[in-house]
Amino acid sequence: MLSELAAKLTDGKYSDVTVQQDMSISFMSDVDYRNVRGLSAGTADQLYLALRLAVGRLFFETEELPVLLDEPFAFYDEKRLKSAIGELIEILPSLKLASFSGTMASSRALASARRAAMSSRKISESGL
Repeated sequence: MLSELAAKLTDGKYSDVTVQQDMSISFMSDVDYRNVRGLSAGTADQLYLALRLAVGRLFFETEELPVLLDEPFAFYDEKRLKSAIGELIEILPSLKLASFSGTMASSRALASARRAAMSSRKISESGL
């Protein structure tokens, strides 16, 4: 589940991600696993978001997942932000999401994701 979410958030760049015994995140590079600390802040944040969502799904398989995001996209560039919002739109119907952001781009993106998720929820509930 973690690798699947990581692949979606990173547009397939990191599709083999694991949590080590010391709870650090590692990813498969060309030949071996490397620690997430070697990545840029934006990429590391993508993998941490994937981990938070994967762990939440494990604990809340059949219930709405409560998610608290504090400045979740602070180090995201526009491409990363679009990937993250796309993934959140896909799973938002099963989330109870609270987010805090100091940037207008993040706030707008999350508001747009909520509207899109609510719109798709209404469509699926109406049977269209």
